[in-house]
Amino acid sequence: KEIGRAFGRKDHSTVIYAVKRIESQIRNRKEVQRDLSQLEHLLMP
Repeated sequence: KEIGRAFGRKDHSTVIYAVKRIESQIRNRKEVQRDLSQLEHLLMP
């Protein structure tokens, strides 16, 4: 619920859908994997 509120009062099903979609994108798209890796290195050097 807290995550949904942080993103404009979305309910838990919207948040769950978004998480599953992002996980799918990470598994299936090399450019998303690369971008995520770059973000991780910036945030956790």
